[in-house]
Amino acid sequence: MRLRKNQINEGQPSGDAGKRQGREGRGLGPFSGAQLTIIVVTFAVLLLFPVAAWATTGTTVFLTDHTTGKTATVNSVGALTVAGSVTATPTPPSLTYNVVESASGACSNVTPAVPAGEALVVTSMTIWVTSVTTGPVVVDIDAGTTASPCSASNNLNNLSLPNSGSSVIVPFPSGLAFKTGHTVSAALSSSSGDAHVEVSVHGYLVPSTQCHTSSGGPVGCH
Repeated sequence: MRLRKNQINEGQPSGDAGKRQGREGRGLGPFSGAQLTIIVVTFAVLLLFPVAAWATTGTTVFLTDHTTGKTATVNSVGALTVAGSVTATPTPPSLTYNVVESASGACSNVTPAVPAGEALVVTSMTIWVTSVTTGPVVVDIDAGTTASPCSASNNLNNLSLPNSGSSVIVPFPSGLAFKTGHTVSAALSSSSGDAHVEVSVHGYLVPSTQCHTSSGGPVGCH
């Protein structure tokens, strides 16, 4: 009767099979599955970190005036920091000018007379056709006096609105100036001759010494 050898290894895999099983349990090469997971996650964090850090901290932006060389910067919290001084003179509330008035007929004043010692600079006007039987409504902006509308200067601005309910905002970027004692007037005409408009005058007051006497167009003092 022959005895079997290597009985202590009975039930264990053969050499080649054991090696294959060991390699499969370890993962890839010398790394286990858990180690590979840690490596992949760490690599991903390293790749994303510079982008995340840049997005969080931001960069400094410089704004430079090409004439004066003065610079301003926007910091990391979005605030604007100016190098040097900035001069801005807001118009005092007492000098702002806003008047709303109705007009009809051949010519009507839409503002009172400019106060003594001051001049009125009109920056914009809003004109709204409140009623008319047959349009269009033609509106001429003129200068006048309290006693005589449209007598000081005619045709400073001319516009046409199609019918009742239509409106328009007329800007004067250079300012339309009126001297002391003068008024802003509106002359109306329409096919039916019965137009009524509402005019809003917006601007500001300045000393009368700043009012030039040249005439014509929106430039000058009327």
